[in-house]
Order: sequence, then C-alpha cells, then structure tokens
Amino acid sequence: MRKHRFGENQYREFATGVGVRIGFNRKMGQLAAHYGRSIFHLSQLVDQAISTADPADPLYMISTYCRLLDTHPEDTTIDGIIAAEVMHTTERSFRRHGDVNCLSPAIRTAYIRPDGTPLDVQAMYMTDISGQDITPDDIFSFMTTYERGPGHYTPAWQHETNRLALQVRDTTGVNITPDFAARFSAHFLQLVPEANRAEVPF
Repeated sequence: MRKHRFGENQYREFATGVGVRIGFNRKMGQLAAHYGRSIFHLSQLVDQAISTADPADPLYMISTYCRLLDTHPEDTTIDGIIAAEVMHTTERSFRRHGDVNCLSPAIRTAYIRPDGTPLDVQAMYMTDISGQDITPDDIFSFMTTYERGPGHYTPAWQHETNRLALQVRDTTGVNITPDFAARFSAHFLQLVPEANRAEVPF
C-alpha cells in the first residue's frame, strides 16, 4: 500500500495546528491547576465563574475578554465618538481653535483639506448624535494626540481587554491572546456556530 506523504505546505499547516492545540491545552491545564482541579472540570468552573460574576476570578476575566473581542462594544467616550465621526477640516478652522505650532505635517496629511468641515460644525454634529457636549477644543485635542489619524486611537474596549489580559497573566501565569480567546469561546462560551468550533480534546 502506498503511504500518503504530506507536501511541505500541508506539513507546515498540520504542524502549526498541532502546536496551537498543544499550547491551548497547556494553558487550560495551568488554569485548572490555579483552581486545584483537573482540566476536565473546566466547563463546570467556567459556568460557575460566569454565574457568580466575580471580577477577580480569572475565568470570569477571560470570559469577559472573549465577549469584548466578540462584540466590540461601542466606545461612548468623547475620544471614542470623535474617532468614529471626525472628518477633515480646513487649515483656517484648525488654526482658529488651537496653537498654530501644532499643525505638523502628519496632522496636515491626516486631517486638513481645503474643502474640510470646520471644527465647530463637526462639534455640533457630534454633540447632536451622541448627546454629549463635544467642543471644537475636544476635536482639536484629539487631532493633536492622534496626529496620524483616527485609526491610531485605541478604543475603550481594547484598553479593557489589555487590562484583563495583564491581570490574568499576573494571577495565573497564563498569557491570553485573541487566538486563545477564539478557541476558549468556541468550547466554553458558544460565541461561534457549532460547525466552526475549534477542535479541543476534552
């Protein structure tokens, strides 16, 4: 009988998949050990963590991390609203509402156009749609802080996932990542369809 041979790309894909599963299972073992239980009790531990909603419980923190990645909740901070709605403005409006020396080449590229919308008009629009008092000075401050464009702003939910990941690592020694969260979510939180769940050995 002729033996099947992997091509190089197939072998790399297979080896990567095995490595990911081993890494995931190792982290799950670390988490179980933190609770003094075996890996086969993790489903029960996750359910308990979610029901008690203890913010100091590492499994609850991981569950929250996963849900934040899954839902990307709206950032309702002033900077979050500006990041979502900011438009180009004119150089004249920019100079009117702030220090001329702040008009760097990066800001000019990211935010300034001859046909841009004045900052006071943008502020009125953002205030109207958000219900928060947003001023031209707020927009000017945002532009000078994120001078390469709104894409460089980190939303509030992402700051929270970073905080949770750090706290889980400090508490259990487990580094959680978006890839880890996807596998954890698939097995324990049912955040993806059954057909797309990652393989896990337990």
